[in-house]
Amino acid sequence: MTRQFLRKEYLLAAHPTTWFFVWLGALVLVPAYPYSVVFFFAMLAPSLDLVYAKQTNDILYTALLPTGKAGVVRGKVLYTFTFQTVMLLLTIPWALLRTLYIQTNPAGINANVAYFGFGLLALAVFDYLFLTGFFKTG
Repeated sequence: MTRQFLRKEYLLAAHPTTWFFVWLGALVLVPAYPYSVVFFFAMLAPSLDLVYAKQTNDILYTALLPTGKAGVVRGKVLYTFTFQTVMLLLTIPWALLRTLYIQTNPAGINANVAYFGFGLLALAVFDYLFLTGFFKTG
């Protein structure tokens, strides 16, 4: 059942910019670029997706399906988590390539384990605050 909601989210409800944001992890290759902006895009995409779903009445449509209202929240949350996980997993090869050839970053933290730990912590706090706030009033 969850797989059906997740499939619906990816095929019907995803905002077009989300597919572009997935590849913005390659920004770690840009010299003197603040890498924390990559996590900003990982936070921006779910907010765009949920506002887009609200404006196109996707949430109402999903709630009216005969599968139950709990699937609305489950599908959106699982979609957000899988999107952010895929984005971070695609960022790892670029970060490894960056650390092999260019060692320092004058604009903040280097692309290393601490960078991904900071990013995961920021994403966890954002997801908790944003998703709980959205689905209280959504």
